[in-house]
Formats: sequence, C-alpha cells, structure tokens
Amino acid sequence: MIGGFFQCYAGSGSFTRSALNAESGARTPLAAMFAALFLLALLLLLAPFIAYIPVPVMAGTILFVAWRLVDFAEIRHILDARTSDTVVLCLTFLAGIAVELEFAIVVGVVTSLFAFLRKSASPLVAVLAPAITDGRRTLRGAKRYNLPQCPQIAVLRIEGPIYFASVEAIAKRIETIEAQFGTRARIVLYLRGVGSIDLSGADFLIKLIRSARKSGGDVHIVATYKGVLSTLRRAHVLDILGEANLHLSKGQAIARITAQADGDICRTCQLRVFEECKHLPHPEQATEGGKGS
Repeated sequence: MIGGFFQCYAGSGSFTRSALNAESGARTPLAAMFAALFLLALLLLLAPFIAYIPVPVMAGTILFVAWRLVDFAEIRHILDARTSDTVVLCLTFLAGIAVELEFAIVVGVVTSLFAFLRKSASPLVAVLAPAITDGRRTLRGAKRYNLPQCPQIAVLRIEGPIYFASVEAIAKRIETIEAQFGTRARIVLYLRGVGSIDLSGADFLIKLIRSARKSGGDVHIVATYKGVLSTLRRAHVLDILGEANLHLSKGQAIARITAQADGDICRTCQLRVFEECKHLPHPEQATEGGKGS
C-alpha cells in the first residue's frame, strides 16, 4: 500500500522457488537474497546458453518442484477423517482448478471460518454425576453412563467459548437437560473447558444466576483459567455471583452447594448421589422423627 504512492512494482516469491530453497537447506530470508545474486551472476555469464535450454525441460523442472510440495499422506489423512477439514480441502481444490489461485485461497479461508464459527457456536453442554472409576470417585456424563441425578443439584460442564454466537445454543441445551432430568435450582457450572467469555456470555451467566436465585436456588462456578476469571470480574459477573460462589475445583463447589440443600428434600431422598450427602439428613431420620411424634 505504501509502495503504491511511490510508483513501486509489487513483487513476491514463487512457491516453487521457496520450496527449492527450503530443500537446499535454506533457513533464513538471506537465502532468497543469495539466490537472487547467484541468478544474476548466472544470467551475466550463461545468458547466451540459456536460450538453448528447451522450454519443456524448464517446465518439467518447475512441475517437479511443485509436485514435491504436495503432501499426499496429509491429504489421505484429511479425507479419511471426514471432518470439516475435508470440506475445506475439497472446496479449495475445486476452486483452484476452476478459477485463479488467489480466489481458491479465499474460498479455503472463508470455508474454514464458517466451519470454525459453526463448531464454536455449538459448545458441549453435559450434565455430570458421580461415578466410581478405578476405585476413585469422579464425575462422568450422566446420560452416557446412565447415572442417577440429585433432585436438587445439577452439575453442568460447558466445553467451548461462551460468546454471542453460542449463548443461544447453550440456553437451549440447558432447557433440554431440564426437560430430561428435571429442573433444579441449584447449579454447579464447570467452566474449565471454557477458553473465553465475551460480554454476551457474561450477560447470559448473570441471567442464569438471577433466575436460579429467583427460584430459591443458587449457582456456583468452577473456573481456573486466568483469562476467564479476568472476564468474569471485568464484566461484573462476580459482583452478582459473589466471590464465595467461585471455586477452583468441582469438589469444593459441590461441598458448598450441598450444604445449601433443602433438608426436607434430603430426608426423603434415597439416592444419596454425592459423597457429601452423608452429612445431610437421612431418610431414616425422617422415619424416626415420625415414630417419635
């Protein structure tokens, strides 16, 4: 752009020359400068003889170098994977055959952008429940492993960014979970798989917190990524949530939220889903209280 104001010519290196430089052991941009100097010397010394080189020979040399640029193993890997990368590869290849190379690159970039937005706009939202794995108590997918759910507390894991394009999908997924497992006002949000949150995502979290508290429940958030924590503070999510409801581990959050559970419901609950439930009123205590009365 600057050169355009000084009558400069636009210039660039070719793929084939760059590939030949790299295969010859080039490691820095100085290689291109030395290649230009060597080419100038050859033109001055051998220019009369270059005219006798057959054009097919030069074309064959260029095609051979270009052929070496094609990574067939990676192409097979992409085609076998059958992911969005396969679509990007096919569209870019077809555009490269049908139109100019520059437009084919644009097609590849735009297709990759749409694929990324489509994936990031549909983050994973899963409901978790305790399970014994190799003798250890861990949280696993409740639906996949058919695990019992606490009637008061929902542990939700979100994998992916919470931003303007994904909040609607997250809200719909939570509605689906509530329809399947029942509505629970006490929620633990496990955000360790969340890499970023924008202002729309922060507003969504604030709305969820206020809705849970309006229903007589509460929300606890588990987050450790520094960028996410910074956004939660700057977007005033923590002002609504409260520092006491922000945790660094799932165990800490579950211990805190089970302590807030409704004792009357716990007395009639036979599931005892969480380890912390042993400190809550048991069904036997309700039976004994009934006999004593």
